[in-house]
Amino acid sequence: MTEHELEQQIAASEAYEKIFVPGLFAQWTDWVLDLAGVSEGNAVLDVACGTGVLTRAAADRVGETGKVAGIDLSCGMVEVAKRLAPEAVDLRVASADCLPYEDGTFDSVVSQFGMMFFPDKPHCVGEMARVIGDEGKVAVAVWDDLESNPVFFDLVNLLDQMAGTAAADALRMPFSMGDGDELWSIGEKGGLKGIGIERQTKPGNFESIRTLVEGEVRGWLPVMGVHLDELLISEILDESGTALAAYSNDDGSATIDLSAVVLCGSKA
Repeated sequence: MTEHELEQQIAASEAYEKIFVPGLFAQWTDWVLDLAGVSEGNAVLDVACGTGVLTRAAADRVGETGKVAGIDLSCGMVEVAKRLAPEAVDLRVASADCLPYEDGTFDSVVSQFGMMFFPDKPHCVGEMARVIGDEGKVAVAVWDDLESNPVFFDLVNLLDQMAGTAAADALRMPFSMGDGDELWSIGEKGGLKGIGIERQTKPGNFESIRTLVEGEVRGWLPVMGVHLDELLISEILDESGTALAAYSNDDGSATIDLSAVVLCGSKA
């Protein structure tokens, strides 16, 4: 990777942290950590940590007597996570399908909204199970289906109409794992025991609908290899104010309902 490419990744990761972490991701951390049984003094691994919102929450919970590590494939994400996390947190560029830790290293492994992108999901869950101790727990959050996340259902339809199938599919993809039976099967194939599937709905808050949509078309779609020209982006942003007006508040801010699912289980 060139220095310029790394700078681009870091800039995108900083925008992700600023826009999406408070709007989409921060509200789930306590739930995931609770399901993983994380408490003071524990050793915790965050897989696909992104800019580290769950990693930081885990560090706060385990305190000075615990230890926390995080891995992500993106150099930019890891760099921003390092800037934001306590110095004691171990952050590395690594893949979920080959975790760089010995068997039984952690009390808990957590992951938040990354498993949708894992190439071999049961194998990656198996890696999570491998690195926890005999009493360890795993908790992996994914987005529920599109129908349960209505603002994204409507935005996918808008993109389909204005930008075509590739753009719509790029946004549809993160919401492809809401099937509880499929998640259960992944956990079972990955070697988890005592499997549970939990669902919750929480609000997401944005400065405006335009902020949310611009983050998706300028930030998310390029990550998925879809690059729209500036004229089309401008047209989508203008149209979103009308098409997604139901999610806007009187002061111009936006409140959206978000639904997520967690696969949890243990080694024994």
